[in-house]
Amino acid sequence: MKKNLLIVAMSCIIGSVNAQCSWITQLTVEGSDCLGNALLKISSTDTISKITWYNGNNSLITRTDSLYDIIITVAGGNGEGTAPNNTVFPQDVYVDKNGSVYVLDIDQVKKFPPGSTSVTAGITVAAGNGQGSEANQFDDPTGLFVDENGNMYVADAHNNRIQKWIPGAISGITVAGNGTIGDAANQLYYPSSVFFDGNGNMYVGDNGNNRIQKFAPGSQIGVTVAGGNGVGAAANQFNGIKKVYVDGGGYLYVVDFQNSRVQKFPPGSTAATNGVTIAGGNSSGQAANQFNFPDGLFVDANGNAYVSDQINNRIQKWEPGSVSGATVAGGNGQGSAQNQFFGPKGIYVDHNGDIYIADSFNNRVQKWSRRSGIDTTYIPPSPGTYTAVVTDSSGCARTSNPVIIYPAGISSISITASSTNICAGDTVNFVANATHGGNDPSYQWQINGNNTGTNSDLLTNYSLSDGDQVNCIMTSSETCVLPSTQVKPITMTVKPSAFLNAGDDTVIGPGKSIQLNPSLNGIITSFEWTPATGLDNPFKLNPLATPVKTTTYLLTVIADDGCKTNDKITITVYYTLKMPNVFTPNGDGKNDIFRIPANTPQKIKNFTVYNRWGERIFTTTNSNGSWDGTFNNQQEPTGTYVWIIEYEDLLTGKAIKANGTFMLVR
Repeated sequence: MKKNLLIVAMSCIIGSVNAQCSWITQLTVEGSDCLGNALLKISSTDTISKITWYNGNNSLITRTDSLYDIIITVAGGNGEGTAPNNTVFPQDVYVDKNGSVYVLDIDQVKKFPPGSTSVTAGITVAAGNGQGSEANQFDDPTGLFVDENGNMYVADAHNNRIQKWIPGAISGITVAGNGTIGDAANQLYYPSSVFFDGNGNMYVGDNGNNRIQKFAPGSQIGVTVAGGNGVGAAANQFNGIKKVYVDGGGYLYVVDFQNSRVQKFPPGSTAATNGVTIAGGNSSGQAANQFNFPDGLFVDANGNAYVSDQINNRIQKWEPGSVSGATVAGGNGQGSAQNQFFGPKGIYVDHNGDIYIADSFNNRVQKWSRRSGIDTTYIPPSPGTYTAVVTDSSGCARTSNPVIIYPAGISSISITASSTNICAGDTVNFVANATHGGNDPSYQWQINGNNTGTNSDLLTNYSLSDGDQVNCIMTSSETCVLPSTQVKPITMTVKPSAFLNAGDDTVIGPGKSIQLNPSLNGIITSFEWTPATGLDNPFKLNPLATPVKTTTYLLTVIADDGCKTNDKITITVYYTLKMPNVFTPNGDGKNDIFRIPANTPQKIKNFTVYNRWGERIFTTTNSNGSWDGTFNNQQEPTGTYVWIIEYEDLLTGKAIKANGTFMLVR
């Protein structure tokens, strides 16, 4: 027996998760999602009985639907007879997940298709071979349960057994009771009802023994979980059992019909456990807090108990903790009119909240539905995240998808600059500050009306000119704001730099000096050359430079307006070409390549290496090029090699061709 056996039986069960409520609800917005122009609307694939609106975690308003007032005969209603559209003294009714209606009548189970009416033909799916004790017969059956696989379980009262009928079978299988009257653990006495919990345990209303027997999956040995203490009205006794029901939390409900009450027992109860009266229990009568021979029972996901009150010909709904019931069907006296009953017995409440009643002496099954008058719309009074908890007619509750309602407003932007009075070439950071920009606003920076920068609230620029105007256009990601107006631009004041030329790059020989002679204009208040290495005075305009290696000098001057200007000059110290005579390409990171030494910079035309047989094995025109000791991806052997370099003498400008030999050592 599968654990989720009761999903079909109960639509939803108390304590169950919303996943067992298989219907769908959807929250949408008509108009827009902006406050003042939004109308929230709930739709559902099931009949809605209650809507509670929420903004965040705050409950706002709850609305409920109207009474049951749509009545249809879905099986029988054509008098007694054996025709396919007849039912004879129906005792119980069950509706599967597809909407098919199973009717247990005097000697068989008939199945009617979804949408059936009084003219619809049903088919016999269990017994139908007259009253008797054979495997293909019933004798006064009173209770029916259908599992999610379509297996039918029938409380076959006068045969003192529970019969299981597999779909399509021509006879039943006894799953509880041995067919003889008794009070042993494997016996039953006029069983009146059968029910399965979510774990596959079978509960049997053992009427004659005034006890409820629980059978573990596959077992035919029952355990008493309520009653079994003789006939009586004590909290642990019964006086005739009609129907039994188990909710998703494991609570057991029993219709104690001659005591005119419904008893509730906690999970894990035993014969010694006292039940609590949740409906009736005030002697027989027709007041709202009384029953007169109750029979059928269904408990919805909210703990509401629906009870068929036979002699009063009505269906009562008892909410948890209530002291009286409300009539939701019938209650119009005994009769055969559409709104009357004559001895109602078994009942079932489907996922739409429609109530199916086995109207026994009218030989019919009726469906009572609610004509929904619930307002499914809501005008949000404030911004926020709205949801609705929607309860269907069977008591299953689902929370809708969330919908965000945004506040209405006007987006705006302001910009600031790290400085608006700068020297030419200075870096300036501009920052945009958005109001009602949303989580992901877009930015377009402009300088003098021309787009610049990236989609960011920060712009960095170092090439501004005097009088440049900087602004930013922001587009809000919020949906309920008017577009921002263009912000007033920032006008930049940019002071010009003094003209400065540090001089042309030049070449000197080792140990030689050169007088630096930059040109400039403007009123200069200070000079500084960096680095100071090789200069006789780095703080004068024309120092004497004697570098020992190639050096780039940067001259920075400050004008009387405080603006800095700089320029640079490179002095190349030219050393005569001097090549190494050995290298060791062994991968140790030392002397692994053969190249022109870095301290003798050359402007080469060609650098070539030959092996001892005059074969060219390396060539480059790159002054920084190097040979790694391989040729055609193969390591060259230890030995003597020849190099030839064609280059320009940087001091004289003459073309020179030099050559020599070197050793490769591994």
